[in-house]
Amino acid sequence: MRVMKLFVLGRQSGLSLAELVSLFGSSAVQGRPQPDVALVDIKQADIARIGGSLKIAGWARQLDALPHSQLAQELAALLPESDSKINLGISWYPPAGGQADGKTRAVKALALEVKKQAKAKGRSLRVVPNQQPSLSTAQTWHNRLDKPPNVEFMIVESGQQLIIGRVEQVQDIEAYARRDQGRPARDAKVGMLPPKLAQIIINLAGLKTGRILDPFVGTGVVLQEAALMGYSVYGSDIEARMVEYSRRNLLALELKADLETADATAHTWKPPIDSVVSEVYLGPPLTQIPGRDKLAKLAEDSGRLLSRFLTNIKPQLEPGTPLVLAVPAWFSSDEDIVHSTVVDQIEALGYTRRSFKSVSNQELIYRRPSQVVGRELLVLNKQ
Repeated sequence: MRVMKLFVLGRQSGLSLAELVSLFGSSAVQGRPQPDVALVDIKQADIARIGGSLKIAGWARQLDALPHSQLAQELAALLPESDSKINLGISWYPPAGGQADGKTRAVKALALEVKKQAKAKGRSLRVVPNQQPSLSTAQTWHNRLDKPPNVEFMIVESGQQLIIGRVEQVQDIEAYARRDQGRPARDAKVGMLPPKLAQIIINLAGLKTGRILDPFVGTGVVLQEAALMGYSVYGSDIEARMVEYSRRNLLALELKADLETADATAHTWKPPIDSVVSEVYLGPPLTQIPGRDKLAKLAEDSGRLLSRFLTNIKPQLEPGTPLVLAVPAWFSSDEDIVHSTVVDQIEALGYTRRSFKSVSNQELIYRRPSQVVGRELLVLNKQ
């Protein structure tokens, strides 16, 4: 029997979708009824191990588009039995480009109608107010809408149909904040890899179990997240200070790792290496777009470092070994991207770049709005 789940994708939905394809396979990912929602044919998933998905909902039913009074009846019938007050949330995912203000008002009216119908049957509801058509992750988390008897209904428009889901899991935003902001050893001059992004790049490697190597370990975020996900972890960095920072950060979470100081362009690591996952040096921090010549030099310098590293590690890897590298990409505008020169050398260096169903390579670039330097994710296999 097919068991469908609805995944609410993160801000960069293409990157989130690629993670799901890597985790569950392209055949399980049934599509995107809306840009921010993916439909996945799986029985179970653990959102704590998935960096790019904000919520997971169980499939409840699929309906023809209904007037709100009838839709309210359908939702009221799906409410759990409870003698205590139920927190109710409704998140509506309309087609891209819709009028958010009008839909927000409609969702608020729908929630009040569900409350009215529940009250007529002697049941007590508290409605979580919408500021947008869909509730934020923080609203779902703080109102415990994933914990029965509370409930959050997801309504996803798909053509002339409405897909109804009930939220089962939500990202633990407090745990991510603790692991990010509460790390004892930090360096503002070193790019701080968000834990959620570290989880994404680990999952893109597609490794079920085994030992992950991070040869540019920095302050240890990749190893931290990989260890929490159950992998054996091994890291190195050319700077002894960074190795010590990683050690302190891992110890603060009572995690263990094999760490050493090493130049990634010349070092021989201890086997086995089941996967390589790393954020490499992103270059100097930039607050404004440099000139064309400067961008070209940054791309060349990055490419030279990565080429030397990939050449050095290649004979140390078994054929097919996955590598996921977050490398710099520079934005002179939202459309004009300067890539590290290594991007065009992948095949010649003895690696194959993987692709993901319905996701372009450009969507595998993580970047906050207005950032000059983004992270391009190269998902590779040794030939």
